[in-house]
Amino acid sequence: MQHLVIAAALVAAYVLIGPQTVLYQPAAWGWHAAMVFALLSAMCLSVFIFRGQLRQRLKSPLALSAVFLGIGHLCANGHLASVVLFGSAVIYGALVAAQACQASLRPSPEVRGGHDLFSLVMGLAIFGIAVQLHGAIIGVPVLVLTR
Repeated sequence: MQHLVIAAALVAAYVLIGPQTVLYQPAAWGWHAAMVFALLSAMCLSVFIFRGQLRQRLKSPLALSAVFLGIGHLCANGHLASVVLFGSAVIYGALVAAQACQASLRPSPEVRGGHDLFSLVMGLAIFGIAVQLHGAIIGVPVLVLTR
């Protein structure tokens, strides 16, 4: 429950601050780095969903997914609102992952054969769907294909 309250507070801060205050101009390579980090985030998310050996090795793939997504957005966005929202996601995800490692927490011990390959394929699918729907849902198109 506390995770939902924190997430709601961060989204409310993002909406209230707005994108008008620019802290830094993203580097020219920021968009490319953001795409790589978004792909890693989608892979970690799919590893979290499916019960393969990779899930056991990563220990907390969902927290890593939040960290990668936040770092990717910080590479591509320099507005104050983006730094507050995605910087908080990076810090929160890193703290959750560190806490899981320190407490030696692992996901459920049940491992299913074939789920590693399936999770990687689904990670690519999640990435592709997110790239296509980003413009429709968020309002900022990631890929603009023109002639």
